[in-house]
Amino acid sequence: MIFDEGKPLSVPSAHAAELRLREGMELGGETYAEIKRADAKLRALRALGARDMSKRELIAKIAYTCEDLTLANEIAEWCEEMELIDDAEYAASVVRRCAARGYGADRVRDELRRHSVDMELQDAALAGMPDMGDAAYKLYSSKMNGADADGAEARKAARMMRGRGYGWDDISRARERYREAAGDAD
Repeated sequence: MIFDEGKPLSVPSAHAAELRLREGMELGGETYAEIKRADAKLRALRALGARDMSKRELIAKIAYTCEDLTLANEIAEWCEEMELIDDAEYAASVVRRCAARGYGADRVRDELRRHSVDMELQDAALAGMPDMGDAAYKLYSSKMNGADADGAEARKAARMMRGRGYGWDDISRARERYREAAGDAD
């Protein structure tokens, strides 16, 4: 459906039939608002069907397409009531996904910020993050590939691990574990 201002809106056929919409029909403000709300709901459902997202991401996506922040907030609230979005569960899934990829806590926090998750939910989700000590050691060891734990390769490995979101404490523990393993090998 395209309106005089040239803006297309998606209206489910059942809803169009219920409103008895037809070509050339003059619409009142209330009918247009109802159609715009239905279009925003459809866009939200399509977006959530494509991937999970936080409430703020959904609001931004809807507001961008329908150019109405109030309507975007209303639709996001509706999605929350329908249990289509849950920021706490979404944050936990981001943490699980990033941990499975071997990222450290700093990188996970950056991902949560990028997805517009509230700070309190970030902290709660990160509290449930598994211990990444083994993953840090494996990553450090794979980068070192048998090199001396105090040379240039060690500095390169540390920079690479910082880039993957590991803190200096994690890197130090991985380096110490690597040294111990290298000492046992001798």
